[in-house]
Amino acid sequence: MTKQRWIENENIDPIYLDIATWPIVHEDKLNSKDKEVYLTRKKAVVLYMKNNQSIDTISEVTGLDRNVIRKLVKRCLSSDNQGGIWGFRALIPRKRLKAYDRKSLPELSQHDDSPSFVGSFSFLLKNYPSIQEAIDNIFLGRNKKEVRSPIIKVKELHKKFLELCTAEGIKPHQYPFITDDLG
Repeated sequence: MTKQRWIENENIDPIYLDIATWPIVHEDKLNSKDKEVYLTRKKAVVLYMKNNQSIDTISEVTGLDRNVIRKLVKRCLSSDNQGGIWGFRALIPRKRLKAYDRKSLPELSQHDDSPSFVGSFSFLLKNYPSIQEAIDNIFLGRNKKEVRSPIIKVKELHKKFLELCTAEGIKPHQYPFITDDLG
């Protein structure tokens, strides 16, 4: 598929097809290895977007596979959190374009001795906004009815967190109660 047909199929705003408008990267902030990878990627994307050369020629010049080049361009043109595109920032090595999105809380089962807890706390707070609000209020001292010291101890906050989880109906075989440190 040619560049024009591919971009038309992606329904990309024409303003983003001009790489001069893309967000930039402070290349001098990258370490030498990452900078080398970034500059190779950038060269491939710039050549691709200028549409002066075939993708095979770009692949030969940069040493990147043609499918990798298309994926890099697609990353650059993907939407960021502020309503724009990632632009050249998407070419930074190991750059995550979106946050991990957990689908459910881990549960302890007979089959899995050590479930993965990646993203569990964020998922819990997203699905139980009352817990998030209560923790924020406790930490920021918004509850004027309760007399406490101006600085809350981590142990106290953790105890309140576990009480809130129990009050919300989170079972003992679910996160956070199945971790060694209880969340």
